[in-house]
Amino acid sequence: MTSSKNSIVVVHRSVGALLLLLILILAGVTGVSQIKTVGSPDELAIRQALADQPDYTAVQQFTFIEPIGGFGGTSKVAKLGRRFRGMNEDTIFITEAGKPTIKIYPKRREFAEIPPDKEEAAEDKDSAVTPEDLARREDVIFRPVGIETIGHHKCRKIEAAYKDPRLKDLRFIYCLAPELHNLAIFAQTVAGPVTMTTTLSDVSLAVSEELFRVPRDYKKIEEKSPAEQTKELLDRIKRATPPKPIP
Repeated sequence: MTSSKNSIVVVHRSVGALLLLLILILAGVTGVSQIKTVGSPDELAIRQALADQPDYTAVQQFTFIEPIGGFGGTSKVAKLGRRFRGMNEDTIFITEAGKPTIKIYPKRREFAEIPPDKEEAAEDKDSAVTPEDLARREDVIFRPVGIETIGHHKCRKIEAAYKDPRLKDLRFIYCLAPELHNLAIFAQTVAGPVTMTTTLSDVSLAVSEELFRVPRDYKKIEEKSPAEQTKELLDRIKRATPPKPIP
């Protein structure tokens, strides 16, 4: 049971990104610019803190809640620049926007490189799906909403929302830990009745480049992208579905 939960958690970034991208595309909101330089001192400080998120390793808890249910679990994660690493019992995932996803299978001593889908790469370029990207948007408003304790850390609680009235039900909540270089150890995206939450614990700001490398003696294998796998599944379902009789 633990293994399946961990597998779900490792891919949560894709779930959250896809949901957020869909909302933004439907509202016609795209484009990430430089950090806004006009605003209150509080807002500018918040933007800078989110834009300068440190590298880290941590244990991450993730939950995805919707009206009919949800899922979640725990995994080991790491961030180095724009690269993200998630690890479960059987697989290591290394992702970076616009670049192939690397899947490493330590037990089999194998790895695969899965090219990004063209549509997803274009959407990632134009839409904000990370705190760093959100901080650079001029159409987003940030405000401090108090202090909250997460684990052993007393954090600054931040709320962000788009100015566009079509996105009034979309909110972002972050809790920044000053002693961890303002790392967002709690992040929550609220999209109407849907809530996605991540919480970091056992945080270290020392990150080794080795975590993001494939061991030299691992064998490269071919693996299809999620889009290709979905297409094949739909094709199989279509072939297995008998045609409706003509009246």
